[in-house]
Formats: sequence, structure tokens, C-alpha cells
Amino acid sequence: MVLISFKSISPITSPILPTYHHHHHSFHHSIHHLLLIYYKLILLFLFFLIFYLSYFTNLINHHFNQSYQFHSTKSSTKFYEFDFSNQSTTTTFNIPGWIKLNALPITSLLEKPSGLSIQPINPISECESNWISAGIPCLSLQNQSTPLDILWTWVNGTSTQKKQTYSTKQLPDYLFRQHDELRYSIRSVLTSIPSTLINQLHLFTEDICGSNLPFDRFGSIPTWLNTTFIDRQIALHHHSQAFHVSVNYLKAWKPFQNYSSNDHSILQSNSIQWRKSVVPSHNSLAIESQIPHLENLGKTLLYMNDDTFLLRPFSSGDLMTSSYGPVFRIQWDLNVQDRPPTSRPLSIGSNGEWPSLGYSNWLLSNRFGCRDRRYLHHVAKVLPVDSMKELSAIWADELSESASSAFRSQLPEVNLPFLTTWYHIEKHRESILYSYIMLKSDLNSDGKISSNEFQLMLKDLSIKPNQRILQVQTPSRLTNHPNMIRKVLKDSDYPLQTQYAWVSSDGYPLQSNSNHQLPNYSSTNPPDQTFCEIDVEVCFGNLNDLVNRNGELKSEDLFKRIGFEQVRCGDCLVTKIVGESGLANSLEFALPSSTSPSTTWFFGFFKRVGFGGMGKKRKEGVVGVEKSWENLKVWGKNVRGDEKRQIGISLLKKYQYVIGNTPNTFRALTSEIGAKKFLEPLIVNQDSVAMVTVNDLIVESGAIRVFKNWLNQLWSEKLDFEI
Repeated sequence: MVLISFKSISPITSPILPTYHHHHHSFHHSIHHLLLIYYKLILLFLFFLIFYLSYFTNLINHHFNQSYQFHSTKSSTKFYEFDFSNQSTTTTFNIPGWIKLNALPITSLLEKPSGLSIQPINPISECESNWISAGIPCLSLQNQSTPLDILWTWVNGTSTQKKQTYSTKQLPDYLFRQHDELRYSIRSVLTSIPSTLINQLHLFTEDICGSNLPFDRFGSIPTWLNTTFIDRQIALHHHSQAFHVSVNYLKAWKPFQNYSSNDHSILQSNSIQWRKSVVPSHNSLAIESQIPHLENLGKTLLYMNDDTFLLRPFSSGDLMTSSYGPVFRIQWDLNVQDRPPTSRPLSIGSNGEWPSLGYSNWLLSNRFGCRDRRYLHHVAKVLPVDSMKELSAIWADELSESASSAFRSQLPEVNLPFLTTWYHIEKHRESILYSYIMLKSDLNSDGKISSNEFQLMLKDLSIKPNQRILQVQTPSRLTNHPNMIRKVLKDSDYPLQTQYAWVSSDGYPLQSNSNHQLPNYSSTNPPDQTFCEIDVEVCFGNLNDLVNRNGELKSEDLFKRIGFEQVRCGDCLVTKIVGESGLANSLEFALPSSTSPSTTWFFGFFKRVGFGGMGKKRKEGVVGVEKSWENLKVWGKNVRGDEKRQIGISLLKKYQYVIGNTPNTFRALTSEIGAKKFLEPLIVNQDSVAMVTVNDLIVESGAIRVFKNWLNQLWSEKLDFEI
């Protein structure tokens, strides 16, 4: 900073002012004094101008450059900065594969986890209510359009800049090798899915820092993308725009451990330091963890990678419908077990995605009860956005840690598609039990199960006095029969490539006795076949530990005991509810009875109710957003009449889903012979597979040629937005 001394400058010898000779006239004295004042004001102005410029420059340098000190830590990755200075000040930016980004958000701080998206319960029509409760097909749902947003995550590993980034790491070539897969993946989607079912295409990719100014950012784009179509047909999202950090994680983040602050402005500044240290990311799990923060996503997302392709025509019934919800594809014979964050892989990147799957399952077990869950097929995945945003509020700290992991398994990482899918499935199970215990069995809605209410609940379940074991018969259901599905969906929505193996109105698919198979509730089962047993003493008896000092049993405690502490009790109770509800789609037995059948089903209640008490008013009839079921807050008090029924139906509607079987295959290419053996049949017999994922582990150049020829043979037609 330049300092100016007023004493060092004499007004008599200043080149700015003329030489002044003293006169005795008062007029000349006045002029002299005015000029001195004017001159000093100019100097004062210059002094403050230089001071503030110097201060502002230092502030910017500190604000934007301090984080680069952290790149030298062992847990961080050094990303190169690239010299775009010749371009950044020009009116047109023209470097193939890059675009200049607008100003970044001033903070990457997650202000409030709840602000991300805990969604309110939406009021529904009587037609929709009859569909959920009684299984009566709803015409208004049939006519509702359900367009998808389709997202690709992509990193241009072949760019010179990216190769420089990887140059200091001993990583195999296939991690950043490109064969133009993204172009062909997009072509495959637009060939297979009608345009009427697509709301928006999204591309989530990297951006890097330029050297001209510390806040210049340049976003990566495919070189073949016509930029005039950006936002019109493809929405671009870049890492710096979406990577966000929770307050809790930021305070515990290693560079700030010794001087964390509760001052909001400091936290905002520190969040930018965090963002600059973690982006761009080339860890796919870290990138996926930030998808919930993307702006302008629709209600349902088809999540693609650039190595996933669709081979045959798809309808909405293959992906998402208003009547059934999203279609999940689960590999039922492959277990995913709990893996706590303290169980670390032997080395970074070892075991692929499995550490993240085990960790995600561990999070789910803490929240919904301990159990193994099942792997998702390694193909394109349908993800409900509301559920994805809900879990991003619950596990905001865990997603922040995932985003901070530069390489797979460097830190504990969440597997977002797995977590989203099973969160949604678990919430539907929870909603069935919540409706039955909290809404139906607590008759007076006082938040307690009285002795009389408890006996009525046992009677409702056909449990006699002193009965120890209740044998629950296998339900007889027609829910997923093709003829039933044709009645529910209009012809244009009927699934073309997918068999509905499980519909959520049949309860919970992950029964402990199902032996790695979906339960079979088809009506051909003998009606007296026992499916599961409820041990009355384990599930309902010995409740003294749940009774408070006033001798009261809170309905919340009973709900948590059956639902999460004793998961087999909850599973079997769900099966009992399904069996008592009728032949198809109905979940009537879980719901409080209707007191006003003619109601229009729009209550003022829904104008004030939300999830987890996130607003200023107390929220009732909802389940909280805690990470563990032991600490879960559950509301159900002071809800009367048809409001109780409406809450239950709305929750069941919100979390409905389908588990579908779609012909799919996944293969990692290595050799030319292997590539031909795998890919050529997919050209000759395109009806054999509808979804395919092709990984590059190629060690022979001939395999690359075979792969590129396969891509071009299937999807040779250029798209409108290709150059």
C-alpha cells in the first residue's frame, strides 16, 4: 500500500498550482486559501482511493487464494490452474471444450438442511384416495403426464488440462480415456424415450479456475455441443455451482479445526475455501453426492452415466407413472451389508463402489432398522427427486464428507443412487406402520396408546388374549398381474420393456424369510400357507420399558419398537395389513376409517403441515428427519377425523414405487475378442437387451475399434444440438 505524507508536498513548488506571490489584497488571499483547500482535498481523495484499492486487493487475495495452501495437505488433491488470460477479457470466448461461467454463488454453505427440501404432504383428490386405499384405478392419474429429467455426469478426461491434472497420479489410462460415449449415450436416450416423456436434459460436469483473476471459472463442455442450445435443450451444471458443505462438516473440516467460528460471514468465506479445495472432482461418488443441490430438477430423474445406453423403445410405464411411482431395478440375489465408517478399505480406490454401498446401508440401518439390502442393477437408474432432497437434509454432513473425497475410499462416501432408492422404499414401509399405529390405533390422537386402545389393536389383528404367536398367512394379491396393470395404466403408458415384479401396495419386499427372492403373493398360493409369525411378547408384550413414569405408553415409542427396533415384527405386521386389505393395490387396513365419504379431500391442514417441524409452527402428523430411529421425533397428536386418513393416504401416495425387471447387461471390455463376443450380438439381436452398461478396462487397441464401430452402428444419426 502506498502512503502519502501531506508534509512532503509543498504547495509553493507543486507543478499542479501556479507560483503564488503574496499580495496585500484580500481577494488574492481568498484565492490562495481556496486553492490550498482544493489541493488538499484532492490529495485526501487520492489517499483514501489508494487505501481502499489496496485493502480490497488484499481482501480478494485472501478470500480466493487462501485455500490453495490446503492443497499441500495429504488429504487434498492439487489441481492445476490453466492460463485462459488471453481469452477471459475478450468479448467472445472461444476455446473448444470450455465455456466461461457467470459469477459463482457467494457461498457454498448449506444454510439450513431443512431448507433443501423436506417436502410437505400434498393434498390429493378423492379419486387418488380411492386408488391408494381401495385399489380403484383413477382416471385423473392415468391422464397425468410424468415427464422425466435426464441427467448425465461427465468429465472430459482426454482434455490436455485433465491429463495434466492426472499426470502426478499413477492412475490407469482407462480412468480418463474417452470414446465419445456421452454423445452416443444421449443419442440412445433420445432414440428410445419419446420426447413427450422428457422434461429436460442435464449435464453435470467439471469446471476449473483460470489464472487471470482468482474468481474466473471455465466450465467443461463436449466439443461437439452447439452452445446455442445450452439451457434450451441441455441444462449445464458445473461442480462449483453445486458443491455445498454443511455447517457441521465445515466446522470439523481439517483446515479449520483450530479456528472454526459461528460467525455467519466467516462460515460463508470458509465454505468458498472448502469448495475451491474439492472442485473440480474426478471421484464419481463425490460428484453424485452433490446431485441433490442441482437447480431446476423435476420430480423424477433418470440418472445416466456416459457409459450407459438404452437399446429399445421405452414408455412411461418403464420409468415412472402417476399411478405406480418410480420404477426401480434391483438385483435381488446380491446382498449389501452394513459397513460403518470406521471400517476402511486397505487402500484408496480398492473394492470399487462397495465401501460406499456398505456405508450407505449402514446409514439406512441406523435410521430404519438393521438389515442387509440389495444391490441396484448397474444400469440407468430412476430416482425420485423429493426423496433425494429429503435425504440430503438428513445426511447433509455425510454428503459433505463424500464431496470432500478426492479419490474413491479416501473418505467415507455415500452411494447416492443406492441411498435414494432404499430410502424411498423404507419410507413407504414406515408410512404403512405410521398410519396403522400412530393414526389408526391411537383413536383419540392424544399421542398415547391407552390400555383400551392397545386391546382394540390386538383384537383388530386377530390376536386373542394370552396368545403368544400370531401366524400370518401369505396374502393373495393380483396387484402386479399384467391384466391388473392394463386396467390401471392407459395403453400408451403400459411398460414396453419391464415386468412389474413388485408393487409397493403389496407392502415391503425385503422380508427376512424371502431367501433372496421377492415375496410371491399371487392368488395361486394356498390360502392357509403361513408366511411369517408375530411373536406377541417380543413385538407387543413386555412394554414396561416403554411406559413412562405416569404409566402411559406413547404411540411414538410403540411405533419405533415395532418399526425399527424389532424389524421382523414390523415386516410381518406389514404383511398382515396387506393380507387384510383385499386382492389388489389396496392398503385400507392400515388406514383410519373415513368419517366423511363425500369429502373433497382438501383440508386446511395441508396448508400448515410439513415434515419434521421445520416451519415456525409445530407440525403434526409427520415423521422427523433425525439420522437414527432412537432419536426420531414422530408427531400424530391432535389430528382428527378424515385428516388422519388423509395424512396416511398422502404418505402412501408420496412413497409408492415399482420394482421392475428389465432385460439388461453390464460388461467391462478388455480384449478385442471379448468386445466382439459381447457387442456384436447386441446389434444382430437388439430385442435381447433393453439397457446396457459398457465399462472401459481395455488393454488391446483392437477392442477400442470394435467399441466405436458398435456405437456408430446403433446410433449414427446426429442430434439437433450437435455441431
